[in-house]
Amino acid sequence: MDNLKAIAKVAPVHSSQVAFSKCGIGFEKLDRAVFDPSKAYDKVAAIGVKWIRLQSGWARTEKQKGVYDFSWLDDIVYNLVARGLQPWLCLCYGNGIYDEDAAKVFGAVGCPPIKTEEQVKAWHDYVVALVKRYHGRCQWYEVWNEPCGKWCWKHGVSATEYGNFTIATAKAIREADPDAKVIIGSQCHASLKWTTEMFDTGVGAYADAFTYHAYDAHEERSYQRVKALRALCHAYNPKIQIIQGETGTQSRSDGAGALHGAAWTPERQAKFLARHMMADFMSDVMFSSYFSCMDMIEALNGTVGDKSSYLDYGYFACLARTLTRTASQQATILPNHHTIRFRP
Repeated sequence: MDNLKAIAKVAPVHSSQVAFSKCGIGFEKLDRAVFDPSKAYDKVAAIGVKWIRLQSGWARTEKQKGVYDFSWLDDIVYNLVARGLQPWLCLCYGNGIYDEDAAKVFGAVGCPPIKTEEQVKAWHDYVVALVKRYHGRCQWYEVWNEPCGKWCWKHGVSATEYGNFTIATAKAIREADPDAKVIIGSQCHASLKWTTEMFDTGVGAYADAFTYHAYDAHEERSYQRVKALRALCHAYNPKIQIIQGETGTQSRSDGAGALHGAAWTPERQAKFLARHMMADFMSDVMFSSYFSCMDMIEALNGTVGDKSSYLDYGYFACLARTLTRTASQQATILPNHHTIRFRP
């Protein structure tokens, strides 16, 4: 490497100049309002990525039964689209006004609305309203996040429950927009047994794409994983595309979340991103999404009223935030201290 000479630099292309790209970055957790996205719009658009994953935030939108306030999500979607970015929406999570268990969980994470007829109808109505609202701006809708993990299907993981829930949600999506695309799976480290049980519900007939999450330090393992997932998906519906919906790692060793505890640095994080995205492209995924755009809390298992239960910073982001911690280990954000770590 010492003998290599720099001969040129590749100038980044703005997202508005990119017609199609396989590169994406996540703006997850805005359903829980854990960071200010306005600080990221221009910086993310400047590096030329295209796909932006958002979580729809039912609990943030419907705080009074039957009354939807999409203003927070409007602001995000319209700002992304105006910069040439393409949002895709993960439909999640529960809502405490319909579910007393969800009311106890920060963001109602992992509380699917399947227990009562009222919950089922409320979810259907919310999905229809959301998809109608973003017709022409969003086309791809993912059903739930990591339902194969107990952190996101808290009452007990069930592929059959998820499959049936997804069929109902897909019908609501297409009721609102017949041309909308349905993404299923959002699968993390579950076995193919879970995936098969999900498909056995008949959900494959409603799916346009399947997402998997690739939190693995060894990017070469993705080749066989994608090959196996593609073969399984196509056994049920040969038109299903494969999307890498989340991958990433921390920029420091004390970050929470997947792959935590290793000797991560910003340089190692950047190398992880480069290797994994190349592996995704070689696996011919539809697109690959990196988690995430800005440092934030993980907030998957928080309890309402106990702030310390969800101040678990991950440090996964491309866009760093300077943080300081008090003696109680509660993090305080220092505004306007942002740096780009790397450019995918």
